[in-house]
Amino acid sequence: MEVLINKARRLLENEQVVAHIEPMEKYMKNNFCFLGVKSPARNKVFRDLWTQVKPMSVADQFSWVEDLWKEPEREFQYLGLDTLKRIYKKIPLAFLPRLEKLILQKSWWDTVDLLAVRNIGYLLLHNPKLRKPKSREWIDSEKLWLQRTALLFQLSFKNSTDTNLLAENISLLAANKNFFLRKGAGWALREYSKTDPKWVKEFIDKNSILSNLTVREGSKYL
Repeated sequence: MEVLINKARRLLENEQVVAHIEPMEKYMKNNFCFLGVKSPARNKVFRDLWTQVKPMSVADQFSWVEDLWKEPEREFQYLGLDTLKRIYKKIPLAFLPRLEKLILQKSWWDTVDLLAVRNIGYLLLHNPKLRKPKSREWIDSEKLWLQRTALLFQLSFKNSTDTNLLAENISLLAANKNFFLRKGAGWALREYSKTDPKWVKEFIDKNSILSNLTVREGSKYL
């Protein structure tokens, strides 16, 4: 993969705009360094790389993503996410621990949310017996981004949402004052309100332990 990683760096550097670096880093709270390559230019780079990545086995494609995660600049992780968007339906359940490792490495909402909703969500949509034990494992881990995953992985489930589990996960984390957890709980409720607004309204009305942020976010479409 080293040759392909080097190619990715070369292509990204060819699209670099130095003036973009500071505002991109500032937007991400200076948690990561950037090359200064915005989405349209990065998409161009990805299309070039995808011609070589597409013919690979899923195992090699995933290894490519893991190698991208090791690079210091954030654009490399975005290329990894671009890859995962293309292959998420092919990723086997056995790779779930590797997805969890990605959640815990270089963690911020911009990578975690896509991994939680699309990749892990897809696996648990098709493996419903794992939803509750995995949720509890993530919540009990006391690791912020795994806890956020427990709140968000059902975001696209619509009528397949396990409402008892959604309610349980939100309730278990309701006392936590972390912004990302309170916002995540609200986002989960807001999204499910598109499917069953009555359930969401009743849940909010019955649970005074919910933060104002969670209630405000969850109520937006009610």
